[in-house]
Amino acid sequence: MFSICSSLSFNIKLESSSFQKKVQVTCGSDIIANTGVGMEGIKFFLKRPSLILPQIKYKIFIAMNPDVPWITPPAIKFLDSILTKDFNILEYGSGRSTSWLARRCQKLVSIEGYGPWKEIVDKKLQKFGITNVDYRFIDASEEHSGGPDQAEMLREGNIPAYAAVINEFPDQHFDLVTVDGSYRMICVKVALDKIKSKGHLMIDNSNWMKIEDW
Repeated sequence: MFSICSSLSFNIKLESSSFQKKVQVTCGSDIIANTGVGMEGIKFFLKRPSLILPQIKYKIFIAMNPDVPWITPPAIKFLDSILTKDFNILEYGSGRSTSWLARRCQKLVSIEGYGPWKEIVDKKLQKFGITNVDYRFIDASEEHSGGPDQAEMLREGNIPAYAAVINEFPDQHFDLVTVDGSYRMICVKVALDKIKSKGHLMIDNSNWMKIEDW
């Protein structure tokens, strides 16, 4: 059994090819922490005024802590409590988390689907002298081009290269896998066998995925 850290609290049952794992999300928190402030974001908050103050608090927290990942404070606290220098980690989706995680683990494999963003993060890694990151760009733009949805892709066994990187590694290899990039549902599915039995899976914005699709 491994733990899941998510931005939304719910019970979820995930099945891998070899065994079944039933887990409880461990640090559900403010589910709108990364909601944008454009027109859609404004509409979101007008319909949910009780969430405005938590969002303001989150923005202040991020501004005052420029090196922490763009995830909720409880999720950061949870990760800080479990990470050790011997951890092997894979992250889908790079950013602030990349250097933050790399400083706290033995080896980090980071998968980025947007080229210009990888260049920005690359410069930050070089600036800080971080060398324990296997940083890869794998184009994930197809996800946004109107192709089949992820549930359909999974049913057909169509695993995009972005998600399939983890299959290069043996089962039970990673202490932590974070999913905060493209093809999130597929990435969660393919990661299950690759996480150690006492490892951890972190899914950001888990509320974006429809539970019924599982």
